[in-house]
Amino acid sequence: MQSKIKDYTKKNFLNIALTVFIGAVSIWGAFQYYRANRLEVAIENIYEMSFYELVDSVSTLDIKLSKLIVTSSSDESTKLLNQISSQTQSAASSLGALPASHPAVADTMTFINLLGDYSNSLIGDFNEKQTISDENLDNLQKMRSSCQGLLEKLNYMNAGFEYNPKQDYYESNQ
Repeated sequence: MQSKIKDYTKKNFLNIALTVFIGAVSIWGAFQYYRANRLEVAIENIYEMSFYELVDSVSTLDIKLSKLIVTSSSDESTKLLNQISSQTQSAASSLGALPASHPAVADTMTFINLLGDYSNSLIGDFNEKQTISDENLDNLQKMRSSCQGLLEKLNYMNAGFEYNPKQDYYESNQ
């Protein structure tokens, strides 16, 4: 009889231990799942914030380019060129926080780098000549036009649409 009680106690203990182990593993798994979801939401929020900052930076660049094109003051031109250079760095920082697969990254990075380098070269030229040449004004007009096109694309992406230039219409991303 005692051997049956010992066997029953051993089986009961093993069943209890196995149940506690399975319960602990289940709680740990649920915690890991919850933690992974929280991290996913946090990363998504970072991407969204970076995208909004990017849209704001490109919008600011558009405004600064507009002002630079129409200003006749050499002091204002220098100030605007420096602001454009600084704003391109801000936009590049926002782009750096987005995943490389994001549709806004490739075209925008190329444009931002080009505009930043161009404004820095104009600062050097402007300090020597105190004027922006007609050729440079034409280039600035083209860059502003590109900036406006890029801003339009970014705003459509922000609204949940993706520009499809081959079909010349906007498709919903949702």
